[in-house]
Amino acid sequence: MKAFVNKIPTPYFLSAKKKAGWRPTQKTIWMIDVWSVHRSKVFHEWMKANHPTIILDYVPSGCTSKAQLCDVGMQQPIKLSAKKLYHEDIVNKVLQQINNKAKMVTFDVVL
Repeated sequence: MKAFVNKIPTPYFLSAKKKAGWRPTQKTIWMIDVWSVHRSKVFHEWMKANHPTIILDYVPSGCTSKAQLCDVGMQQPIKLSAKKLYHEDIVNKVLQQINNKAKMVTFDVVL
């Protein structure tokens, strides 16, 4: 999450402020969902220490489709496609092991 904040929203916010002629210290409201990582004490403390100009505002649970339209219209098809591909990959790996008469089906969990 820290890498994401540093690489995606923070540079975008700074660029948008510069384009608008605002100071880099201008506060920015970032509307995010109530995912447990976003609400954690560790994340809050890190945000305050490293990104004090970003104010976290949470989309109430069950309201993402109303408040974050890009999540539904643009990101959801990508997420569903990735999920389908991951599932297909796992099924193919299991079938390959079964076809090769493996005594035990195993999964490589190394990232």
